[in-house]
Amino acid sequence: MNTPFLFGLTLLQLEEKHLLFLDEVNDFNLEVRYPDYKNEFYKICTKDFTENYFNKVKEFYQWLKSQIQ
Repeated sequence: MNTPFLFGLTLLQLEEKHLLFLDEVNDFNLEVRYPDYKNEFYKICTKDFTENYFNKVKEFYQWLKSQIQ
């Protein structure tokens, strides 16, 4: 029997730095979801800010991919 893909993710040993990063990126979702935060969030989303987080997300994705293969 194949286990669902997401079930395997619960077996990962995430380090504190990974958890903090995921928490930080999750805040972006909350900030754009609520109108009061949305405009403030857009103000900090400069090109440098966006490129920085885009690269961090790509790095985390590559690390995550390497852990589940």
